[in-house]
Amino acid sequence: HRDVASALVELGWEVENEVPRGAYVVDCVVHSEDLAVEVDGPYHFYHGTQRRIAQSRMKMKALRGSFSKVLTIPYWEWLRAREDGRTLQHLEDELRKLGVNK
Repeated sequence: HRDVASALVELGWEVENEVPRGAYVVDCVVHSEDLAVEVDGPYHFYHGTQRRIAQSRMKMKALRGSFSKVLTIPYWEWLRAREDGRTLQHLEDELRKLGVNK
């Protein structure tokens, strides 16, 4: 998630990493937007699928109750964006979908 946090900073956002919230730790938080950012690695999904495991689904539900906006970035999307040299663009596009613009 530090790679995503660095990209958020590069886009001009103030980011706090690894923020405790209830029973969970949020990867990144942009407090000015009440935005939680979760970077979901392979362990968030059933092996060989893009289907979230129950624990990951529960965390997302809890975060949606705690933050007005939640951005989840699956590892395969971030890897593809990195391979294409489009990490900043990908992040901006995903933030825009949530109504978050700099």
